[in-house]
Amino acid sequence: MHIAHAVLRNTLVGLIALLGAAGTQAQAPAANAEDAMWSGEPIRIGYRQDAFPFSFVTGRDTPTGYMVELCQAIVQKLRDPRGKAPAVRFMTIPTDKVESDMRDGFVDLLCSATTD
Repeated sequence: MHIAHAVLRNTLVGLIALLGAAGTQAQAPAANAEDAMWSGEPIRIGYRQDAFPFSFVTGRDTPTGYMVELCQAIVQKLRDPRGKAPAVRFMTIPTDKVESDMRDGFVDLLCSATTD
């Protein structure tokens, strides 16, 4: 149990560091996510199917895991003026496409423990 908490803590610290290091690069996808939210389009959340316990798919083809839950919590904070959270569209991202899919705007938010 303690190992799982340490892994989650280290992953969150790494995610925060990655977002801070990305600087202006992280702002372009965020603007796309905000535009999608205000236009009524779903926010596209990218995840990896094979990154247990961070992101994986259940028997019902539903994405879950630590990082998916974190991204869902972030989306719940993004509310329109009426207080409605935006719709979410989960998109599977292969390991070799994580960086390019974020850079090219195929996803608005990435739920993956990844390194640069």
